[in-house]
Amino acid sequence: MPRPVSLRPAVPALYSLALAAVVLGPLLTSPGYLLLRDAVSTPRSFPTDSALGLTDAAARAVPQDALLAAASSVVDGGLVVTALLTGALWAAGWGSARLVAVLLPAAGLPARLVAATVGVWNPYVAERLLQGHWSLLVGYAALPWTVVAAVAVRRGDHSGWPSLAVCLGVAGLTPTGALLASVTALAVLAPPGGRSRLVPRLAGAVALAGAVAAPWLVAT
Repeated sequence: MPRPVSLRPAVPALYSLALAAVVLGPLLTSPGYLLLRDAVSTPRSFPTDSALGLTDAAARAVPQDALLAAASSVVDGGLVVTALLTGALWAAGWGSARLVAVLLPAAGLPARLVAATVGVWNPYVAERLLQGHWSLLVGYAALPWTVVAAVAVRRGDHSGWPSLAVCLGVAGLTPTGALLASVTALAVLAPPGGRSRLVPRLAGAVALAGAVAAPWLVAT
C-alpha cells in the first residue's frame, strides 16, 4: 500500500500564512486602499522621475516605486500592495521556521513554529506596519531565506547560489533591504571553514550584492 501523504512538512508554511492573515486582518477584510503614512496605495502608479531615480533627491524609492508602477499597470495597485504585505509576513514566518530546520534540525516542529511566531509577531514588524514601510518588510522577509541560502553555499551546495541571488534581489527593493541582506550573507560566508572555498564564495556574494545595489547606486 502507498504511504499516506504527510502534511507535517507544510505545517510551518500554513501556520505562517495564518499568522500573516491575523496580523493583516483589518487590511484583508476592509474595502478601499491602504493609506497609512508611507504606504499610499492607489489603483495605478506611474513611473515618475522619482521612481526612476532621475531627481536630485536621495534614491530611497528605487527600485520599489518603479516595480509598483509596472505591477499596477497590470493589476490594481491596492491589490499589489496587499499581496506584497501578505507575502512578506508569510515569507518571514516560513523563512524563520526553515532557518531553524536547517541550523537546528533536531529541534523539531514546535521550535519551528515558535520561530515562525517570532518572525511574524514582533515589535519590528508592528512598527514597520504602523509606518507603512511595506518594502522594508519585504526585505526583512528575505533575511532568514538569505541565511538558509548562504548556509547551503557554505556547505558546498551550488544550488544555494540561485536562491541567494533571488533573496538579495527581493531584499533589494530598497537600499536598506539590500544592505541588510548583503551584510547578512557576508556574515555567514566570510568566516573560514565550510565545504566551499572561501575566496570564490566571498567573491560571488560581493558580486551579487553589487548587482542588487546597482539600481540605487547608479541613481545616486
